[in-house]
Amino acid sequence: MKIHNSQINTTISNVNSQSLAILVYGTDYGLISEKIADLKNAYFKNKSSNQLEKSVIEFNCHDIMKEPQLLFDEANSISLFSAKKIIKINNANDSINKILESYFEKSDPESLLLLQSDSLGPSSTLRKLFENHRTAKIIACYSDDIESIDSLVGSMLKNENISIEPDAKTAFVEKLGLDRLVTKTEIEKAILFSSPGGHLNYQDIISFVGDQTSINLEKLSDAALLGDFKSTLNILARLEKEDTQSLQIIKVLLRQLQTLYNIKISVINRLNIDNVINNFKPTIYFKRKPHINKQTRFWSVHQIIKALKMLSKAERECKSSGTIQKTIARQVIISLCLLASKNKA
Repeated sequence: MKIHNSQINTTISNVNSQSLAILVYGTDYGLISEKIADLKNAYFKNKSSNQLEKSVIEFNCHDIMKEPQLLFDEANSISLFSAKKIIKINNANDSINKILESYFEKSDPESLLLLQSDSLGPSSTLRKLFENHRTAKIIACYSDDIESIDSLVGSMLKNENISIEPDAKTAFVEKLGLDRLVTKTEIEKAILFSSPGGHLNYQDIISFVGDQTSINLEKLSDAALLGDFKSTLNILARLEKEDTQSLQIIKVLLRQLQTLYNIKISVINRLNIDNVINNFKPTIYFKRKPHINKQTRFWSVHQIIKALKMLSKAERECKSSGTIQKTIARQVIISLCLLASKNKA
């Protein structure tokens, strides 16, 4: 059953033990992550994050293909932490269809099967299976359009009692649009810049979008994703000296990798890499375009997804660790740099 955009939030809020399976897919990695997190929280109402994670069993699609019984055994096993659980399959693709068809016939009502996938074309058999099924649901996650970005900017600022002038809002919205993670990160920067109860004008938007910390964060992203250890560590030390939050650094790297992912997908679809970069939204600063071009050539889609998962994990750990955020950020940045250097080899 296909869930339309206007129904997604309601569907997530109402997810319960009667839900059979949900497939979340698309090109917007940030939005996919957000919707999956929302589904987990809605399914396990009033659970702590620690309890929630223990009630989610994850498999890779490759593992299920290799040993299908894993899925059925897990569905039939009793959770020690909850009366119900989520079985999550990452990197789902068309090859798993027959296993899913069999699972749907024998599914456990106390388990929610949650699948995560990249972009699936209209001819995808996995996508068709979910779209045509009576109770299994499918949620598509693609980049926000101008209208939805405008709405998100308005609602997030309103929640903090921050007003924004029309021309400032227009300029701000025009700089967004990469993915939900990027959009929310940029809006959070605006909230920090203004502080709750504040007011934003056009000059404010221009100034905080182009501040020195933002420039250094972009330089860090470029250096790390090009495998330049020396520059990466120097810029990171500078940011740490400025007391830049580790979470902010990680989110910028997530945004950069999401940019690469979207560009890479466009290039795979036979679009010219220079045209993609030149027409990208939000606009890429001209001095950074050569770096983005190199990164796109160095990184494969598989490696980008791997890096996104590394950063997402680091982000979660930072949120729950408190005092060792800086160490977590350093470790994941060095790991990215190492991965990038291998890509160049």
